[in-house]
Amino acid sequence: MASQPRKILVVGATGQQGSAVLAELSRQASTSPSTFPAGVKILALTRKAASKGAQSLVPTYGGALDLEVVEGDTKNPEPIFAAHGDIDAVFSFTTMPVDQEESQAKPLITAAAGHGVRHFVFSSVERGGDEKSWENPTDVPHFITKHNIELHLRETCAANPTMSYTILRPVAFMDNFNPTSGFGPVMASLWSTLPASTKLQLVSVRDIGVFGAKALLSPEQYAGRAIGLAGDELTLLEARAVYRKVAGLQLPQAWGIVGTGLRWFSKELGRMFGFFEREGYGVDIERLRAEEPRLQTFETWLTESSTFECGLGKGKGKK
Repeated sequence: MASQPRKILVVGATGQQGSAVLAELSRQASTSPSTFPAGVKILALTRKAASKGAQSLVPTYGGALDLEVVEGDTKNPEPIFAAHGDIDAVFSFTTMPVDQEESQAKPLITAAAGHGVRHFVFSSVERGGDEKSWENPTDVPHFITKHNIELHLRETCAANPTMSYTILRPVAFMDNFNPTSGFGPVMASLWSTLPASTKLQLVSVRDIGVFGAKALLSPEQYAGRAIGLAGDELTLLEARAVYRKVAGLQLPQAWGIVGTGLRWFSKELGRMFGFFEREGYGVDIERLRAEEPRLQTFETWLTESSTFECGLGKGKGKK
């Protein structure tokens, strides 16, 4: 069984999920220094170490963490491991376009096993329940690629038993509604194309970071687990009511024709919202909240983390 790590590689450190993991590691190191593992080195992986986002990582998180910015490409991971030996835990996720997702993760997983990584955390996508997701790739292209990566990770760990895995399966991001995302009104318009009674499960990116940090720091508790992540389940009408309660305004939404047109024009979006209608996500939210009481609802996300005027994250949106 994997023990506490000494060197952690966080992929996509300037992106939403990678920075959420760094933020939670930093929070734990700051608020609970006596229980935070001593001597942990954090390697923050980015494709361009000279970028503005990468240059901000040490000032933002370096006060609490022993953090080093690392430049590299997960499609060609050997130079990363050659330059930084003894990496024993990895947090990874993939981004669009769909035809590049598997090449972002599979080589990294294979290389990690070959270089003695003891625990690999992959952020995937939820597909109908913890057990059902293993057998349900769906017909959504970027769900399929993540399912394929999950299987590769499980098979690689089976063939290399010194490396264990944790798979996180988040649902739709609350953060997609942020005014800084550029997608919020469009997301609401797409949601309006679903039947009024259809509930959509949502999760905050902050909570992906919370569980990512948990899995990295306590691999013995999270090894072999695939965990669906959601903090709320709402209809669009309920989400509008929550937003109105918190912000005193209408939830920003593009014209309905925008969502309808995108579902027709985009294979990716059309199939994903078709999945929401036919099957939907399947996270047991109450069980997850029992495990992590800080799990954010849509309301607490709006006030604690969002970049809306009503949120504490105002002015801190990330691309």
